[in-house]
Amino acid sequence: MYIIQLLDQLAGGGAETVGFNLSRGLSLVGVKNELIVFHGFSTDCRTVCADDITISSVSLSGQCVLDDGVAYLDQKIRELSLEHERIGIICHLEFSEQVVHQLNSKIASLCSIKIVIHTPISRTRAELFKGLSLRQRLAFWRCIKIQKKIQTKRNRTLSNFKKFGVICVGEHVYKDFLLYAKSIDKCSYVRNPVSIEFVRQKSEGSKLYHGVYFVHVARFCRQKQHLDLLKAYLLSQVATPLLLLGDGPMRPVVEKFISRHKLTDKVKILGFVDNPYPYLGNARALLLTSKFEGYPMCILESLALGTPVLSYDCPTGPSELLGKESPQSLIRLGDINEFALRLREIESGLLRLPIPDISQNNSKFVAEQYLDILFSRSRHEN
Repeated sequence: MYIIQLLDQLAGGGAETVGFNLSRGLSLVGVKNELIVFHGFSTDCRTVCADDITISSVSLSGQCVLDDGVAYLDQKIRELSLEHERIGIICHLEFSEQVVHQLNSKIASLCSIKIVIHTPISRTRAELFKGLSLRQRLAFWRCIKIQKKIQTKRNRTLSNFKKFGVICVGEHVYKDFLLYAKSIDKCSYVRNPVSIEFVRQKSEGSKLYHGVYFVHVARFCRQKQHLDLLKAYLLSQVATPLLLLGDGPMRPVVEKFISRHKLTDKVKILGFVDNPYPYLGNARALLLTSKFEGYPMCILESLALGTPVLSYDCPTGPSELLGKESPQSLIRLGDINEFALRLREIESGLLRLPIPDISQNNSKFVAEQYLDILFSRSRHEN
């Protein structure tokens, strides 16, 4: 048996972390596996937390990157089929999905292929209309060329889902997906994996920031709503510093807000950090104000390190991870005043947030579930 995970790139995102943890879980159950990265290592990529994993970087360039990716995977499957009876392929993100879509049917039949859905489909589609008035939205849909292009892409995607089958990262993403693609009969869900011992090991050592602090770990983009977090932090008037880990296109906007409101002494932007686990492990709490999430790895890793979480109750992941055992960790989406109040309560000690049990997210246990779905019928299959 041999398992291949396909990733578009390594840039510090959640899908990559899922791939890393799943790879560790597969190794723990004795299954040979590797990650194939099609667009190589981006300039933002750091591999400190993936040095124990077999990663093959495929350098694609020119106008035929898709064809090159297909040719590489085709050859890889042919070689593996001579040595292994069962080959499984797990596709993360869009380019990887396009690659398996273009595979020769005879080659594809040598493998069990599944596509992983990392974010709620309904939210992803809603982003198409962000910032458009009702009149603009109607005009958008009346444009025949654009409508055909979207429909073609949707049909191709649905065709892939039907052909290969889907694994959703968590029950809530699974339910959201079924609203979008009711006709897909090969659809399952598995909670995201976390390598608990690995995360704890990487968090050990000297403290990188002395004193107590709140921490936020995310890409600087609209989805993560950094300004909501900063507005709540400003309103709370807490003395505890706030560390922001990550980078992205919204960073200048965040920096401008910090400067304008004279928060430079209390709010520190650390950028992309090779190893975020010491920061997570020593924080007073992880803060999250996202507009939507899939099954957020930053929450999962914080809980693995015993760090409480305060989060917007956004679709879909936070409530699945925190709702049953720590409902006070969740705040109504967009309620900045309530977020500020909870920050004050955490700082004063009036609010102690429980740490939910995440034993079912253990990477070894999750890897076994993936193998069940790849080579047999899962109990969660629709």
